Amino acid sequence: FVKRDDLLGVGLGGNKIRRFAYYLGEALDTGCDIVVAGGGGARSNQTIAAAACAAKAGLPVHLVVPESVGPVVRKLAELLQAELHFAESSDASSLNRTIRAVCQMLKAQGHRPYIVRPGAAGPLGMLGYVDAMRELYEQAAACRIEIDHVLCCGGTGTTYGGVLLGTKLFHSQTTATAVAIGRRFRHAETLCRDIAKAAKLG
Repeated sequence: FVKRDDLLGVGLGGNKIRRFAYYLGEALDTGCDIVVAGGGGARSNQTIAAAACAAKAGLPVHLVVPESVGPVVRKLAELLQAELHFAESSDASSLNRTIRAVCQMLKAQGHRPYIVRPGAAGPLGMLGYVDAMRELYEQAAACRIEIDHVLCCGGTGTTYGGVLLGTKLFHSQTTATAVAIGRRFRHAETLCRDIAKAAKLG
């Protein structure tokens, strides 16, 4: 069975949409008036997810992306009225350096920017997949399906952290497994620490 988060209905879907529900909620709650989001890799769905979710929330968005980002992402960002800023590479240090520069510029203009780091990683973002697991078990129960193992891919580990926490909260006998898709998957100790923080936030 597959949970179709590509059909979430905002932008092109994908795992970042659930994270942005929490990030943008925090942005609005704290009085921020503009979003600065760092893209992931050149083919990451984060760029378009950030633009689509910010547009839905009524917040202008500045996207920091590597120069190598392709024409499709550039055009979609333009259609969603996002402003693009280009970092020299997709390396996290290059993206973060450009994010800081963009934020300084916006603050000088009188804005209160809310930052979403590359990868949209962190404990708050995990709560999106705690929600997803609650939905999963409700849907499975309605269809009389017994789920005993959940498998997901992981880049930074944020989605997996939410999946793992959600399974323990809503169906503790379920096993959750992540397949790492890159070197950015975080060390187990860091991931466990963020899961514990997410549990407190929830």
